[in-house]
Amino acid sequence: MNVGTSATTSPDTASGPPTRRFHWVARLAFTVAAMFLTFVGGALAGLIAWPLHEFIDPEPDSFLDLLLLELPSLGMVAATLVIVWVLMRFVDRRPWRQAGLTWRSVDIVWFVGALLAMTALTMTVGFIARTAGVSYEPEPSAYPAAWMTVMDLIFRALIHASFCEELIYRGYLMQTLEMRRRPWVVAAISALSFGSLHLLSQGNDASPWLYALHASGFAMFAAAAVVVTRSIWPAVGIHFGTYVATDLMRWLGLGDGPMTWLTVGAAGWLIGTIMIVVHKRRVREIPDPLFPTK
Repeated sequence: MNVGTSATTSPDTASGPPTRRFHWVARLAFTVAAMFLTFVGGALAGLIAWPLHEFIDPEPDSFLDLLLLELPSLGMVAATLVIVWVLMRFVDRRPWRQAGLTWRSVDIVWFVGALLAMTALTMTVGFIARTAGVSYEPEPSAYPAAWMTVMDLIFRALIHASFCEELIYRGYLMQTLEMRRRPWVVAAISALSFGSLHLLSQGNDASPWLYALHASGFAMFAAAAVVVTRSIWPAVGIHFGTYVATDLMRWLGLGDGPMTWLTVGAAGWLIGTIMIVVHKRRVREIPDPLFPTK
């Protein structure tokens, strides 16, 4: 298949889904734009949360106080769902669910397994880096109580960052690329474009390229998991594992830093590549639709 064109994705029948609109490069650009547009939802939710917080005046460090602080994260979730619906409806001309919004009983196994694998990988590397004296000093937690850290992980790291970003990059983008015989290219495009956005991340000015490599590495691991399982949920678990590991390392006094980002990023690229190579021996091309809807 010519990767520069948008061919009908059901070659077996003439009554297959309609051809996607726009060149795949344009659809990649739409995906990048979608990441930034989600912040609009967060900003709007923040405009609601601030006066509500002033009006209700909850007890400091209470559950209601934390919930209002996390409201922008929920606004970004709403914006993500709307944006993906618009892209699927008007660009891809396919059902919303085909962007990865599906759930099977096995997905909880994929999610938990991927979460544990990524957490273990990151913490192992973090422990080695700390022992070698090449990691940053751990920063103190932003919250005074452990339950608040857990709730922040759920709202900000799992629901907002992991779910939303994986839905856009491993869900929408991977199903729209149409390079059915080139799963490693689909995974690499998803990983590299995602990692490049992390060059703009704040707080990592000392080693922005290594931080971007780390992001692209776990994204490659996540993309390979999507190819193998046809589900976004292991990708969400991998993404969430990076946050869980970071908080656990902070609690254990390990910290992270450029060497951890470099090693975990390189490991993610290696693991993801091996997964796709092995999988491609059994399944020659990416199925269409990528995510089963039944």
